[in-house]
This record gives sequence, C-alpha cells and structure tokens, in this order.
Amino acid sequence: MADLWMSFRECGVMAFVILFLSVLGLVAAVASLAVVLAVQNRRLAIGVSILTLLLGVGSLTAGAIGQAWGRIVVEKAIAGVSPEDVSVIRAEGYKEAGKCVSLGEGGGALPIVFGLVLLGASFLKKDDPGLGRGRPRASGPPKFGA
Repeated sequence: MADLWMSFRECGVMAFVILFLSVLGLVAAVASLAVVLAVQNRRLAIGVSILTLLLGVGSLTAGAIGQAWGRIVVEKAIAGVSPEDVSVIRAEGYKEAGKCVSLGEGGGALPIVFGLVLLGASFLKKDDPGLGRGRPRASGPPKFGA
C-alpha cells in the first residue's frame, strides 16, 4: 500500500485525473454488466460497453500524458544544474515520471477488460423487437381536440 501511495505522490497532479477516470471506469463497468445482463436493449448495452472501454483507454492515456509532462518538468529542472548532477537528476526524475504509466495501466486494466468482454456479449445479445419502436404513427394529419 505504501508503494501505491508513493507512486501516487510521484506522479503528481495527473494521478488525480487517472484516479477519477479509473473510478468512473469501474462504475461504468458495473453498470455495463448490469445493462448487458438485465436489459434487452442491444444498442444500450453496446453504448455502455463502449463507454467503459473508452474510460479505461482514457486512464491509460492520462498515464502516458503524465509521464510526458513529468519528463518535461525534469528537463526544465535540470537546465540550471551542474553537468555532473544532470544524469542522476534525470534518471530519478524519469523514474518518478514513469509511475504515471503504471498508475494508468493499473487503473485502466479492469475497465478495458470489462469493456471488451461486455462489448462482445452485447454483439451476441438478441434485441427485443418491441423495444425502441415507440407507438405506431397514425396515418393522416394529427387531430386536435377530438
């Protein structure tokens, strides 16, 4: 647990973005599971499964952005440092920036797996022919006040 906290601290601000997307992804995964199992609407099941998948990919992307941002900060920080300290500071800074990728992978793995599995299950699901059709339209102009 201490390692996770250190990773969270070393990643910086992007850790909060990753956490937010990961929690939303887990909530969407549970909702997607409920929709695929309980609701007979195939389009809704596909939509919620794609949303789950996108939140997982968003967590991965936020991790990569956090790493790139961390490396930019490291390069700015070593601009005024003596040349003998540059390699040590760069190595440590890149190591800390890499924690964002591991957080993004950890947070995005479950929503991606759930999204893919439930998307496949959604495509195999048979749609109820009566859903989403609404009431049949009457022919002719609408009659008001009758």
